[in-house]
Amino acid sequence: MKAIPIESKILHVIKDIEARSHLLYLGLMCCILLLQNVVMSSVLAPALNQRDNSQVVFDDFSTPILIPLFISPLFETLIFQAAAICVLQLFELKQKTIILLSGLIFGLAHFMGLNYLIVVFSAILAGFLFSGMYLFRLKRSGFFWATTDVVFVHAINNTVIFIDTFQ
Repeated sequence: MKAIPIESKILHVIKDIEARSHLLYLGLMCCILLLQNVVMSSVLAPALNQRDNSQVVFDDFSTPILIPLFISPLFETLIFQAAAICVLQLFELKQKTIILLSGLIFGLAHFMGLNYLIVVFSAILAGFLFSGMYLFRLKRSGFFWATTDVVFVHAINNTVIFIDTFQ
């Protein structure tokens, strides 16, 4: 039986730890968004007499389901995280400023009228999280994984909102 070099074993353990921490990280981001959605739809929306996220896009089945669940997260990530952050980095702004501006742009793009201010507020918070995730993953793993992670968490978020709509 051939012995495996110690360096190979160490690299395998490191990759395993990185994979587990990555899954934990994605799970944590999904939990944060889930908590935010629960607070927004169960507490703030009724208190402010506003419509919540689940009532906006998914009121009926006139919108093909693939658009809000999968296609929108991809295009919104490319526009509001990848492109916006790339442009904001040209101005040599601090990371916190880039996250705040990108999140604000993301949230304001979801403005649909005064009856939906809670949606904008919720989208701004999600935008902060998505932008922070994107920058974190961009530095560690590059464009592909930064984009993939944000699209994944965004799609999970939209799926939770969709399921909440039809309870």
